[in-house]
Amino acid sequence: MTSLLHLRTHYSAASKPVGGEREWLYHSVFVSSAVLAGSPQAKKLMATPSYDNGREEIRLLVHKINDAWLHLAPQKIPAILNECFADDLVIKDAEFKDLSRGKAAGIKTYQDFVQQAEVRHCSFSEPEVDIFGHTATATYFWDMVYSLNRRTYHETGHELFVFSRIAGHWRAVWRAVLPTSRLEQLKAVPHY
Repeated sequence: MTSLLHLRTHYSAASKPVGGEREWLYHSVFVSSAVLAGSPQAKKLMATPSYDNGREEIRLLVHKINDAWLHLAPQKIPAILNECFADDLVIKDAEFKDLSRGKAAGIKTYQDFVQQAEVRHCSFSEPEVDIFGHTATATYFWDMVYSLNRRTYHETGHELFVFSRIAGHWRAVWRAVLPTSRLEQLKAVPHY
């Protein structure tokens, strides 16, 4: 399991990074990339193969996806996620049942969550990326506190993305959201 000591960015109730200058730099770079994602420079950057066979490109894409839903208004999310998802994207729940099929339906899951919930804290570990030719996986740990229907929830879990290189660009084709089981959460709480 990834340690919380390796988290990339922390968000407070005001969605501002907390921590040192390094966290602020990550926050600034990735939010800026989300805002500039439609620019020709950003498109060229996302299409340029990196020195590490695409691993850093995949990491940046994961950051771009998460920064979009954490920082943008729901109506602005599709402009960013359209560039990140394949047309036939599939999103699965913890039991590997379909949450959505297709790009538009996948983007709507992000919009619906942002419209219904208030994220008070959210942090992610740095994605671990494996590449196999034109296919890649990215996995990471998340920790989130959010309010929904006047109740506050604290959830942790893992996310698994599968990417495919389509027409020279990495696109998410499959995603699984894997919350930590309630039993595992109870084991983590000290019992006196």
